Amino acid sequence: MGKRWTFLTLALIIIVTALALFMMWPRVRIESGQSATITYADKEETCTLDVSAEEADRLCRIVGGRALHKDEPSCGFSASFSFSIGERAFYIAGDECPILREAKTGLYVNISEDDRKWIDKLFQKYSSGDNHG
Repeated sequence: MGKRWTFLTLALIIIVTALALFMMWPRVRIESGQSATITYADKEETCTLDVSAEEADRLCRIVGGRALHKDEPSCGFSASFSFSIGERAFYIAGDECPILREAKTGLYVNISEDDRKWIDKLFQKYSSGDNHG
């Protein structure tokens, strides 16, 4: 009986520690209902445009609650291919990788490939072609 309690106690400690570490991991905290803009390079100038409220909410859902993490991806990031929600800006990978870089912290956010495709379509809607900074 003693080994069983030792095992259960150890398992409980590991689970509680893992949950605590998961809860402390930095996350994107964004409230829906905020306005959003996209920024892209168009020939020799940079354009910043407001997106619709529905599109802003979708951007909030894409990044909201996601874990921020350190990484060293090989894809390039630029302010000239980004979106902002409120005061927070997210740079989009210059290739087709489903990853964003938060401008302020320099930490990265993984997104789904479907979300990445939706973001690309959003930029195509507002821009005149391939503007991946």
